[in-house]
Amino acid sequence: MVYDLFIWYRMLVIFEKDLERRKQNRMFVESRIQTFYAHWNKILEESGGDYVIGKKLTHADFWLASFVQIWDDPMEGNGPVLSPGFQQPSQADAFLNYTDNFPALKAHKEKVTSIPQIKEWIKKRPKTSA
Repeated sequence: MVYDLFIWYRMLVIFEKDLERRKQNRMFVESRIQTFYAHWNKILEESGGDYVIGKKLTHADFWLASFVQIWDDPMEGNGPVLSPGFQQPSQADAFLNYTDNFPALKAHKEKVTSIPQIKEWIKKRPKTSA
């Protein structure tokens, strides 16, 4: 599911040369993100706690928060390395702050990324190309 989102985004948006098709493809990817985010938001609402599985932090929480942060708050630095002839992605291609529409998912991302050790790593991690 997550792998599919990245593949769809890269193949249908980033690597699409025709700008009109790129815009249409972005709408398709957005519909998939909407579906997945709604599903994860519901899981978090029904978990009975702050995490995917209730009140206990698990590997699933790190995975979900990391995945959501990639879309919501991409790292600063260079964009994807593209071959000649491909246009760099623009702000219109991105899904910045998309969790604003999914309060439980946004709160989860903020809770996990505010863990002191995670917060420190985010601050000092190397900036790399996508």
